[in-house]
Amino acid sequence: MQTARVPEPVKPQIKSLPEPVVTASSAPAIAQARPRAIKPPVAHKSSSTNEASNAAKGAVQAEPDDLHNEPPEYPEESRAAREQGVVILRVEVTSAGEPATVSILKSSGYFRLDQAAKHAVQHWKFHPAMTAGIPMSSEANVPVHFKLQ
Repeated sequence: MQTARVPEPVKPQIKSLPEPVVTASSAPAIAQARPRAIKPPVAHKSSSTNEASNAAKGAVQAEPDDLHNEPPEYPEESRAAREQGVVILRVEVTSAGEPATVSILKSSGYFRLDQAAKHAVQHWKFHPAMTAGIPMSSEANVPVHFKLQ
């Protein structure tokens, strides 16, 4: 007698957003960024399979508050030395939209630029990740571009 095989459930996939650009230039400007989440929002309570499925379907990823965040200052020494590059920061965003931790995921190759980016983003405000209208803590990658104009 054969037993029937039950097919395994299909795991939902979350599509990531295109990688954003935050620019710190020699001229002051408002930073424009939309970070790409590196993992889906994590609920602080235990979640069932249905909740995980719903989170994957309706999750909104954390992103910087574009209107209120100041771009990083271009260090004078870096400007004089013509240093340019991209720093990618990993930011743990709380459910309140605060950066809990900011770490350097990829260096620009210049210590001063890396530190300027990290210092600025530590003081940023974020729109937290949302699942079913509930703010969640999450992680996001935030690229910061330093380019002389």
